[in-house]
Amino acid sequence: MKKVLALIMCVAMIASFAVIASAETKDATFTFKTVDGKGLAAGDTVTITMDIAEAKTLIGAIGFKISYDDEYLKFIEDPTTYAYFNTGVGAGGATAAGNEETMEIQMATADGFKAPGTVLSLTFELKKAIPEGKTAVVTAEVSMEPKAAEGDDTYNVKIVPGGVTVEKTPTPEPPSSTVEPSTVESKDGEPKDEDTTTGTNPKTGDVSAVAVAAGLCAVMAAAFVITKKVND
Repeated sequence: MKKVLALIMCVAMIASFAVIASAETKDATFTFKTVDGKGLAAGDTVTITMDIAEAKTLIGAIGFKISYDDEYLKFIEDPTTYAYFNTGVGAGGATAAGNEETMEIQMATADGFKAPGTVLSLTFELKKAIPEGKTAVVTAEVSMEPKAAEGDDTYNVKIVPGGVTVEKTPTPEPPSSTVEPSTVESKDGEPKDEDTTTGTNPKTGDVSAVAVAAGLCAVMAAAFVITKKVND
């Protein structure tokens, strides 16, 4: 009998060790969608989703406390479901219980979170237009630590904020002040660089004409001298 009891205790100890060995820490990244709010005015509505990136985390239960920029946003019911908190495929069919006053929500599912995608969707109405360069942030913190649907896995939860944003319009660069050299057309119609010097340099043909004229003057002067001597 003692041998049987010892065997049972041994098997139980091995089983407990096996359960402990199978437990692991899994990443669970929840990201709020960022919506472009350019052109939106007071009274317009937007839906912000919270998605999980990882597949098969098998989270069975978890709780969040949502926070948002209430200067620009008002939390309202989804106009199609008439519910404040709507779960998606990423929640694994979880049942959700939330309070729109405290913005706390708890979810539970026997199947666990399996597919990546939307866990929760929230609808907001804009109180006023969001200015350029501003983001009306929507985020959350964990209010109830996640529990695995099966086993004793623990989770490293990361939450990435999102919200409604209006990007700032980039300032255009001033035009370049570099002045390109202008051109003028030559007599034959071909463009040439404009002469920007203050003096006028004679063209090659003009220089030749001057030289010829000077030569003629010298010849005429010499002829006049010779003629005068002969006459004298």
